[in-house]
Amino acid sequence: GHALWFMVAAEDRLKVETLFKRHGYPLALENLVARVEILSKADFPIYVVEQKVGDLIVVPSLGYHQVHDE
Repeated sequence: GHALWFMVAAEDRLKVETLFKRHGYPLALENLVARVEILSKADFPIYVVEQKVGDLIVVPSLGYHQVHDE
């Protein structure tokens, strides 16, 4: 198996919140999983990493992230 990680730098956190508000998402970021279609409309970098078995992913402090298991 593998997982896809979507990560945003901590300095873009306010931009993430603005994007989510615009599309009606609640701002409880710890519990939020945004649709990929919404993330594709971002005006800031979103880093996508494919994690395979045995890979270690380090998430930047205070950066927004979500994981899609496949």
